[in-house]
Amino acid sequence: SQGEDRPFIETWQCNLHEIDSVVERLENKQQLALIGIHLCKQLSPACASVVNALGPEKAPFLCLAPCCLPLAARNFAKTNRQANGMPMLKKTTIAVRTYESAEERQARKDANQKRLAAKKRTFMDQPCILCAEIHPVQKCGLLPLDLNEQRIIFERAASLRPCWLCGEVGHQKANCPNNDVQESSKPRLTLPPTIEMNLTEAFLDKSKAPFDCYVDMLSKAIERDNVKVCESGLTTNAFHDNDANRDNWNAQRKSLYIVAMS
Repeated sequence: SQGEDRPFIETWQCNLHEIDSVVERLENKQQLALIGIHLCKQLSPACASVVNALGPEKAPFLCLAPCCLPLAARNFAKTNRQANGMPMLKKTTIAVRTYESAEERQARKDANQKRLAAKKRTFMDQPCILCAEIHPVQKCGLLPLDLNEQRIIFERAASLRPCWLCGEVGHQKANCPNNDVQESSKPRLTLPPTIEMNLTEAFLDKSKAPFDCYVDMLSKAIERDNVKVCESGLTTNAFHDNDANRDNWNAQRKSLYIVAMS
């Protein structure tokens, strides 16, 4: 491409739902303009989450054209119809990530790693401290016959295991300094910061179609100074009333798009 004066295009495989992985790969790039064309179901909120997590300095521009309602909204609509018009009490929400600094994200990942370590009760897949093979040190062929030496080795192996209460290495649960202050039996799960979109409201607002309400809500969840929902005015003659497409709103679902700038 360089010899032909064509722009260099980089392609790489990713899962947009794995937001942390996508953000970590993109945050080392130059400033980005993100374009999401007809992203289906949960992919549109995931795209908005990536843009928010990157922040306005790294990703100052987004153009997002949602394709259809998320599956949770479609399931709500189906259940609501089956209720024969009775009011639905269950609230259906979708979380969209908000901005989180690299330091905050790393602290969250470290905390959750300690949680996983604390939840682990067996260590059959850990290397032996004597031979580095994968087996318990009690079954190692290099274990000395002297019982006192065995006790010292077992104590050293235990000191290298994470505490079952806090996940830290260097002590056991019985001697954990968090015994008196930690209410749960293991460290709490640390979730990323999010904003909740109440999809139920899309079906309660009778002034516009549910998909239009959904796009409005999604635009308000994007953390940029200037966010606008644009109507292309395009329509399709492929709309029909069969049950398979009843909750997709085919006649209008691809006519709206969101433009966000910092």
